[in-house]
Amino acid sequence: MNIYVIDHNTVHLPLIAKLVTEKCHDVSSITFRKTHHNHDELIDQADIIIISGGTWLVHLNPGTHKRLIKKLVESNKPIFGICLGAEALATYFGATLVELEHRVKGLIDITSDSLIGRDAQVYSYHNWAIESVPADLKVLATSETGVEAFKHKKLPVWGVQFHPEAKRGKNQGHQFFEAFIREVSKNSENITLKVKGDVGA
Repeated sequence: MNIYVIDHNTVHLPLIAKLVTEKCHDVSSITFRKTHHNHDELIDQADIIIISGGTWLVHLNPGTHKRLIKKLVESNKPIFGICLGAEALATYFGATLVELEHRVKGLIDITSDSLIGRDAQVYSYHNWAIESVPADLKVLATSETGVEAFKHKKLPVWGVQFHPEAKRGKNQGHQFFEAFIREVSKNSENITLKVKGDVGA
C-alpha cells in the first residue's frame, strides 16, 4: 500500500507515519511532499492520500488549496484530512470556518454518532473551527466549538479537526482513522486494516 502525505509544515510527520503503520497492513511506502510542490505523479501512485495539519491558514491561501483539493478529489483516491487538511477539504465543498477567540489545545470531549459507538476524547490544537457543513458532507462528531469529524456522502473523503496521530493522554482519535480505513478498504484490495491478533498489530 502506498501512502501519500501532503505536508502543511506539520511537526507530526513521524506520528502520522506511525499511525499509518500501526493501523494498515502491507504499507510499502509513505511519501511526504510540501503543499506547493507538484503532486500529479504521487497522486497517481497513491492508494491513500493524507492531508496533514500545519501552519498554513486556509483563508489566506484559498487559491492554492482550491486547486490542490480539486486535483485530489478528481483523482477519486481515498483522502483523509487532519486539522488544517480537514478545514481545506470542508471549505472546498462549501463549509464555513470560524476563527476561535481562544486556541483549542489538549484533550477535548466530542459527541460522536454511531461511527465509534460512543462519545470520545480527542487531542486538538487549532485556532479555527468548522462551523457548518453543506448537505454533501455527513457530520460524524461535534464539540463545543464546531464540527470535529465528517465524511463525504458519495466520495471517499474524510476529515477530522483533531489529531488522531498525537500520543497525548487517552486520545481516541485513531478510531476515526480506523473507521476510514475500514470503509475505503471495501473498494480496494490494496487497503486493509490491522486488527487485534494480526502479526504486527
